[in-house]
Amino acid sequence: MRPLVIKVFGFLFLLAVIAGALSLLPHQSSPNDYMAGIVQKHARLDSIPGPRLLLAAGSNMAFGVNSPRLEKELDLPVVNLALHAGLGYQFIINELEQSMDSGDIALLSLEYFLNDGDPRLRQRTEEHFPPAANYHELSLFQAGRLRLENTRTQLRQWLQGAVKKSRPPRQNPIYHQSAFNAQGDIVSFLGKENPTLLKGRETVFFRNWEAIEAMNRLAATAQKKQVKVFFLYPAFAESEYAKNKKVIAQLDGVLKTDLQLEIINRPEDFVYPDQLFFDTVYHLNEQGRERRTSDLLRILRNQTASRKALEQAVAR
Repeated sequence: MRPLVIKVFGFLFLLAVIAGALSLLPHQSSPNDYMAGIVQKHARLDSIPGPRLLLAAGSNMAFGVNSPRLEKELDLPVVNLALHAGLGYQFIINELEQSMDSGDIALLSLEYFLNDGDPRLRQRTEEHFPPAANYHELSLFQAGRLRLENTRTQLRQWLQGAVKKSRPPRQNPIYHQSAFNAQGDIVSFLGKENPTLLKGRETVFFRNWEAIEAMNRLAATAQKKQVKVFFLYPAFAESEYAKNKKVIAQLDGVLKTDLQLEIINRPEDFVYPDQLFFDTVYHLNEQGRERRTSDLLRILRNQTASRKALEQAVAR
């Protein structure tokens, strides 16, 4: 019995040594990874003195607005920080909180009931842009699970290294680092045909949304920094809105009561026919993003608080 126990412990020790050695290897992210787009966005952010118009969201805003047009018509430089909803609401809100400066105007447009996101996606982002590590904290459980998944990924990469070297990496035609224009909008899909099916269809269930507390902390910080932050409902496909209308109305009631950011649009304002969306129920196509840009300009000019904030920013 004792020799068997010794062999088992020896095998486990060997696995631990291999895992430890693999954990020291750098994670092999693609140099043209879509998440690397954050580097370009923050380079622009750092190069432009305020006041600025900052757009913070998941990919609904990355796909859903023509920032050069906003910039021209509002006479205010725009930085579109929106990247991926999978980063989670904390990452998006904390990134905005740490990026905004006195005199800025920010529009926050979270996807419905956006959750805490995917730690692996955040790690990929941090590999390209190390300051992103400050936008989110991992629990001990999440950190342990992520370490285990990384070790498994690194082992697979190590075993398949020879195969990968013999095959040139394939670039996704839409989602890659070069997909963005100078302001941070995704433009790689412009001129492309809509895919056959819209992804992301789901039934939304009402729950106490943790993001409200995080947004209220952002509101307090914005007041101290003299930044105007407004909440915008996201673009959403008409068929999905119809299916989830009651829950969205319930959420709207809660936000009007509990949210300390000013809400400057209605959920239905950015609801458009399905044919105006590209590949998901949140991603507008070229025609859709122009329509949303027009609607957004109308909202900003007609809504008293946002109009005054824009006038003050332009006057600086």
